[in-house]
Amino acid sequence: MQVEVIDPSPHARPGKAPEAASRTRAPEIRRALRVQLGACAAILTVGVVLRALHVWWRFNVDWEPDGYLHVLYAQSVFTDWPASLWYAIQVWAKPLYTLVVALYDLALPAALPRIPAVQLMNVGFWLVAMGFLLAIVRTGSRHWATPVAVSAAGAFSYVFFRGSVTANTEPMGAALTALGLWLWQKRRRASGLFVFGLLALVRLDAMVFGAVFWASGVLETARERRPRWVAHSVAGACLLLLPLALWNFTGYLFTGSRLFVLTHGYSSVPGFFGFGPPLHFVTEFLVFEPLLFVFGCAGAALLVLGRRSGDRVLAPVAIAATLHFAVLSVMWTFGIASAGLLRYFVFAYPGYLLLAGRALDWTFEQLDRWTPAAAPVALVAFVALGVAQLHWLVRAPQWRHGLATALPPSPFRRLPRVVPLDAGTTLYTDRPEVTYYLRRTPASRDVAKLDRVRDASSRGVFVFVQGWSEYYARVTLEDFRALEPVAEFALPEQKRVFVFRR
Repeated sequence: MQVEVIDPSPHARPGKAPEAASRTRAPEIRRALRVQLGACAAILTVGVVLRALHVWWRFNVDWEPDGYLHVLYAQSVFTDWPASLWYAIQVWAKPLYTLVVALYDLALPAALPRIPAVQLMNVGFWLVAMGFLLAIVRTGSRHWATPVAVSAAGAFSYVFFRGSVTANTEPMGAALTALGLWLWQKRRRASGLFVFGLLALVRLDAMVFGAVFWASGVLETARERRPRWVAHSVAGACLLLLPLALWNFTGYLFTGSRLFVLTHGYSSVPGFFGFGPPLHFVTEFLVFEPLLFVFGCAGAALLVLGRRSGDRVLAPVAIAATLHFAVLSVMWTFGIASAGLLRYFVFAYPGYLLLAGRALDWTFEQLDRWTPAAAPVALVAFVALGVAQLHWLVRAPQWRHGLATALPPSPFRRLPRVVPLDAGTTLYTDRPEVTYYLRRTPASRDVAKLDRVRDASSRGVFVFVQGWSEYYARVTLEDFRALEPVAEFALPEQKRVFVFRR
């Protein structure tokens, strides 16, 4: 059944007016729409429940140090206002996300652990992203099964799932991307460009999407020969760049650097986070996200081949997604501010799902032409294969580029039992999990850098993480030889943690 095709003439009896046939089919269409909406809602509900269960299963544990540090920065924003605003505007921190989490932190009960609370907030951002995305898909698809399949692709995507149960910035980015695409589809270009500009305050590389959509709007208004199209294009560029400009200006007030976002960003040392082959992300997606990757590429190919004209959203999405993928691949190849992680792409998942939706729509239409029973069977198979992609979450963890494919329990949670700290004891550490579980923040006066161990007058508890502390704090285990050992335990990645006191 094709829900949006309302012309009833192929099914009408000879001599029956099209209007009468349309009225005859109206109950059938309404029933199909209810089934479609019910199926999408059921799939998204399952997605929310599975995510909540994962948060409960690995309660108060996050996937990587970055998530802990984002939470710690948010907890520090309002500790000594306005000087502590620095924790929000740092380039790594991303101001929009950090400020939202900081306000969220103020509203939470003091006893509630912040990591699971922020993870659940990110589940909410995932759901918002899916809501806006499905509003676009239901408008542009021809086959009733397409929105259901896209719901499943978004709910059971391994990378999107993992990204939505972390404390990182990407789920908020996905929600903003989906909102921007929805506004663009509604022809609300000014609002859409401003939202794409806000997206840069969550992920800097997302400016690629904003630039492509701005250029798309300029070309479209020029083709339509609208009056004052140049002025509208300049205004759109200002709206797109306004959030980034305000962020840069605030950073200038703190640092004096006129190019704060560029000069106070990531390490400029090539390979600081590693290198990789040019096709690294292609192979990673084929391993962890085969359904979405294959159908997303197929959707882009159908657009290029002209199989059904592209709408005002899909063409710039295809260009932006391809360009962003190429930019990140180049960055990883040359070791420029990239660690080769798939989570970098999570903010763009609404775009990937739209492209996949085009390919799914075309596939279901072809199956209908073959036999009407084929599309439902294909839909069930697609949903089942989507669920199967989540096997990475329950099998034994594999370590890839410093991250585990499944979330193991964190040994750092033992620290409050083995290292009871009173208010006057200084904590020396460079690992965010240590600061988080010992209930300190970067703004705490009793938290100091680990390299202070070389200062004999430094007193307190020192936590050395093998591998990590050597790389980031530039200290070795030999620097702690004269200190009193307090505890030692292993990490899942086959490194060890040493706790000392002086």
